[in-house]
Amino acid sequence: MLAVTQGLAATAAGLHVVFFLFESVLFRRPKIQERFRVAPSVAEAVRPWAFNQGFYNLFLALGCFAGLLAVHGAIPGIDASAAQAIPPLVAICLDLV
Repeated sequence: MLAVTQGLAATAAGLHVVFFLFESVLFRRPKIQERFRVAPSVAEAVRPWAFNQGFYNLFLALGCFAGLLAVHGAIPGIDASAAQAIPPLVAICLDLV
């Protein structure tokens, strides 16, 4: 059962990375805008929202990957819950700067 949940967690993290790419890196492409059902006339207005949402998804993925690494003991001295807390704390600190 643990292998199944870890596989699902890795799949979810991979999907979050894909959505980061769609929303933050590739959003100016018309095909991506169509995928999100954004009209070309409002695409520039929606772009900052999509950029922000993309980085939200990236931090979710990083937290999930860090948790998976911690479960496998790849990060010595850090348990899974602490590893998942690190990316949001980094984001908060960067936001305050």
